[in-house]
Amino acid sequence: MIAYVPDRRGEQFRHSQNVRKDRTHLSSSHTHNSPTLPVSLIWPSSAEAENEVESSPPPTSTETSDVAKVVAGPIPKSWALKANKNEHITQTRRVNALSVVLSRLPSGLKYIPVDVPSEAFPPPPLTLLCLRLLLSLNSGPEFAEYVVPYLPPHLRRDLLRYTAVHSPLSNSKLYALCGPEGHANGEFMVVGPQATLRADHFRRITSHHLHDGQDDGNLESASCGSVETDGNWDSLDDEWSSSTPMRTFILVSCHISTPTVLTLPSTLTSLALVNLSSPVPLHRLPGICPLLSVLDLSYNSWLVGTGTQANGGSPLDRVGWNRWNKLQVLALRGCHLSVTDLEKINRGRWTDVEIIR
Repeated sequence: MIAYVPDRRGEQFRHSQNVRKDRTHLSSSHTHNSPTLPVSLIWPSSAEAENEVESSPPPTSTETSDVAKVVAGPIPKSWALKANKNEHITQTRRVNALSVVLSRLPSGLKYIPVDVPSEAFPPPPLTLLCLRLLLSLNSGPEFAEYVVPYLPPHLRRDLLRYTAVHSPLSNSKLYALCGPEGHANGEFMVVGPQATLRADHFRRITSHHLHDGQDDGNLESASCGSVETDGNWDSLDDEWSSSTPMRTFILVSCHISTPTVLTLPSTLTSLALVNLSSPVPLHRLPGICPLLSVLDLSYNSWLVGTGTQANGGSPLDRVGWNRWNKLQVLALRGCHLSVTDLEKINRGRWTDVEIIR
């Protein structure tokens, strides 16, 4: 004997319809069990999907409007969590790549580590929150014309540091933020693949300085000069135009040619060439940038190994380390150099260089 089990959901629905005196049929109003995506999109067959992509013609305007009417519902939580996780991993890598130089920069906003709970850090300053909003609401030309001219150098520097970690700028916004000086209060950071380094960027800086009548002959005074320009907001543009030379250059996951390396500013005190796609002539750097105190060469695959160069040695063997008498920190993370190679760096020095591996 089969027991009869009443459909309580149906009874409740009919009761609610009777209370409201509503005669609408169940199929036209009770649609919470309907799928939000077509079954073919949820469980597609790989062969059928490939055939459909190859054989189907491009949609017409009518078909596009019909497709637009399909409601797919909210993004599944699993997709959102996966996207957030990937972004978290990418951001963590940027923090790691930039940490050596950023942690040793002078005062101002450095970066907020993402591998530590955000509750342990204070919220970003109001000025930075406003700058982020302006950056998101303005395209390249508008940002360069209506925002950048009204930003003091120290705020442009803070925005450059923050975006390098959290949301790297595109070429249009990056070079607009740095202006004709080619840097933001002495700092320039290019993070790929969102941005690339222009081959003539440092030549433009030199020509701009010569046009303004600036002399880079006294490197010591240029590198040790005051770096803070925290003046009031009512300052004129001419007062904001600082003669501060470029002291920090960070290049991550980009390409830099040998001719461009030869034009690096001689006033640099911090240099990061991280995860570059091709080798650079490191042996030329002591003569080009004699004032370096922090040098980061991490995660360059062409430095890994025991030396397969044409001259039979590692690119670091040709570097005249004793010419860098101000060098304090050298980062070689992910390069797996031998103890013998590392000993050459501090050979004949009064004070050993801190080597980060």
